[in-house]
Amino acid sequence: MVNGFSFEENVYLCNMDEKKLLYTFYNYGPELIAWVKAADLPELSKNALRNEEEAMLIMAISYQYGVLTEVSLNLAEYYYNSLIERYKNFYAYMNLGVMLVEANYLHTAMQLFEDADNQFKDNIDQLGIDDAKLLLKNIDSCRLMLNLVYEERRKRLFLQHHSPLQDKPWEPSDPLRVAPADFEEQRQAASRLEKGNRRSKYQHDDFVFTSIRVEIRNEKIRSDQHDLIFLERYRHNELNDYIQEHLPKLRSAFNQCGYHLLYLPSHADNLNDDQRKSLYCDLYGKDVYEVFHKAYFATQSDYWNAFFEMDEDLSYDCAGFLRYFPDPEGHPDKSHYEYIQFPHRSGTNWEKAFTAFLDYVVSIPFVETQRKRTLPPSTTLYINKEYRIFLKDSNGLDIAEVKLKALPKALYFVFLNHPEGFPLKYLVDYRDELLSWYRKLSNRNNIGKSIDDLTDPTNNSANEKISRIGKAFRDAIANSDESIYSFVPIGSKGEVYTVHVDRERIMWDVQSIFE
Repeated sequence: MVNGFSFEENVYLCNMDEKKLLYTFYNYGPELIAWVKAADLPELSKNALRNEEEAMLIMAISYQYGVLTEVSLNLAEYYYNSLIERYKNFYAYMNLGVMLVEANYLHTAMQLFEDADNQFKDNIDQLGIDDAKLLLKNIDSCRLMLNLVYEERRKRLFLQHHSPLQDKPWEPSDPLRVAPADFEEQRQAASRLEKGNRRSKYQHDDFVFTSIRVEIRNEKIRSDQHDLIFLERYRHNELNDYIQEHLPKLRSAFNQCGYHLLYLPSHADNLNDDQRKSLYCDLYGKDVYEVFHKAYFATQSDYWNAFFEMDEDLSYDCAGFLRYFPDPEGHPDKSHYEYIQFPHRSGTNWEKAFTAFLDYVVSIPFVETQRKRTLPPSTTLYINKEYRIFLKDSNGLDIAEVKLKALPKALYFVFLNHPEGFPLKYLVDYRDELLSWYRKLSNRNNIGKSIDDLTDPTNNSANEKISRIGKAFRDAIANSDESIYSFVPIGSKGEVYTVHVDRERIMWDVQSIFE
């Protein structure tokens, strides 16, 4: 019992031995400042500005606790960060971490504590600091508190030395130092407060779903905003047992909300089945299927690496749903994926959790995107006497002109003349043909250097020209779907590139393409 508070009642404990959680200066804190109160503050401040370690530490503590100066958490943060960068100061790591915890920046605090652990774990006994190992257990404390609903965390936190209460939540002066997940959590909490729907009950009675923007390992994953793909870093038995037992009912409930629930383990029951394999390849592409196939048989539950490169913004034990958010104007580079975290602790009322989750996702509007334009199956590729490229419909009317500069057009014509395709590293075998086309299409005199670069397997010129060919076709047919790609060279690194369109749908208005 400290100051009338019980640790067990106020701190989410890792274990019963951790009675001094999340404090920093148990041996070296306000007690240190007690004997320097009579010190010349301007001199102390001057020494801190000269980057003297002890002076910087005293000023940082003072700005945090208001012992010698006014409270200024931004200045405390500045000095702590300076101490970390210059001296790898153990106390600076710990106290800045506590400031971040108090501001509910738990993701950032955990990263800082983990950095300290990596920095000191090999020589922790040589620090000469009592309870140093205990302080480093703040990592586990942060992880446990991250399992709590955002608004619950402060209620379960007790600090032996805490910063003065602020009228408004502390915000760091340099937001780049704070994890995006922390800012997103605070933004969502502020939004809930504004709407008068602040969640204040314990997690088994109410649920908050945090949505975090993530990067996807393989862009071949199908992009459909109606898909919700269940993903977890490791198997949470209770949650998975509930999903598997109620999967038909859950899928029906998700469908009524406009979503398709993709529960990967159900697809993985028999990955050697040809029908299942075909489904997976269609959904996610061959590369992703192969990664998933290996992951399944390696761990029976870990599908994470088929999608992510262990995204740092997500907690080590998270479970949730991946969702695609398209750009309203249909630009793929402006679209993104978000991971919606789902409760996964043992003892959760799963029926209530999924009911709350469905209420949450229903509130997210679907993006109205422009309808993709599909080329008719009878679309032909027409090259006229001036070597201009057109797409035509079945009546011979122009759909669009595809405009290419001379060098990518020469490469494109070589691909059209070789339906079997070829790897780019063998492009040098077609040098004479490329040179012939380039002479026909270009008014330049010195063209050998461009052809040499194009056929050099160590040069990226061929890949650049293929990208320009694809862009020219997409620009010609605005908002086109995948049907446009039958006219574009397609392949992968080290493999054959080819234009897949049937050669009967290619028309040349010249007697010989080699003339």
